[in-house]
Amino acid sequence: MDPTILNEGIPLLQEILDDLIKGVENDSTGVLENLKNFDHFNIKRLISNNDFTIKLYHNFQIQAKLLLEKQPPGSQDRELIKSLLIIATLLSQLEEQTLAIATGLAEISQPYFSQMPEFLEEFASQVQETINRSISYFYMRTTLGGKQLVQAENQASELYRKVLQQLFEDTASEQGEEQGKEAALKKALSWLEIVRRIERLCDIAVILAANGQFMGKHLLSW
Repeated sequence: MDPTILNEGIPLLQEILDDLIKGVENDSTGVLENLKNFDHFNIKRLISNNDFTIKLYHNFQIQAKLLLEKQPPGSQDRELIKSLLIIATLLSQLEEQTLAIATGLAEISQPYFSQMPEFLEEFASQVQETINRSISYFYMRTTLGGKQLVQAENQASELYRKVLQQLFEDTASEQGEEQGKEAALKKALSWLEIVRRIERLCDIAVILAANGQFMGKHLLSW
């Protein structure tokens, strides 16, 4: 195998992956940290950013698969490239969920939007903190970084339970009014979909960190 393929190929993958990580982190921040100020201008901007980030992902896939074909079976570099592909796929899943959240928020009618469930904004902010901690741990993999990630995830999980509880209580209260049953259920389902997708972002971020830990421990010193 020509050594220049490896010497130039993997650093290129790392460079594209770095850009992909930055894109995903910026896009999720744009949605999760601005719930109260969310509007249709934001969704258009996010969709534009999302297109760029998805293009980075597809470019990464192409470069990685081309490089993968040139590695001998069972080689450490082949395993590294496969691990990088898994990382990139997780990042694309984060991006897909972020876009789905933004689209869902844009589709919620203004009267419903003004009745955002209690704790939702705090929950979304904590999930963003978990994503940030995950990415930091992905690169640094320090013991302190791992503890901070676990703490952020636990806080997000607790807020997730609070949001769900408040959402169900609000829905039950509104359904007690004869005229508001259908509207209350529709609003609850709209918000529930948003909440579940935000919680999914948290799950993917933790998986991303775990894969980064494995890759750093067994395959390279990043």
